[in-house]
Amino acid sequence: MLDFSDTEVLDSTGLGSIFSLYRAISPDDGKVAFADVSEPVQVVVQLTRTYKVFRQFPSVDAAREAFSG
Repeated sequence: MLDFSDTEVLDSTGLGSIFSLYRAISPDDGKVAFADVSEPVQVVVQLTRTYKVFRQFPSVDAAREAFSG
C-alpha cells in the first residue's frame, strides 16, 4: 500500500519504481494499492491510466480493510 497523502510530485522515475515493485511482488500474488491520493498524483494517475493497474482507496484505513479479508 502506497500512501500518497503528502506526495506533491509523481514523475516517470517514481512510476517506474512502482511498476518495478509490482513486477517483483505480483508473481507471489502480491498487490500494490494507492491510498489517499493527492491531487497532483491523481492528475498523473489519470493521464497515465495507472488506475487500470492499481486499485485506489480514499484512505490508508480503507485500503487495509479491503486487503485484510
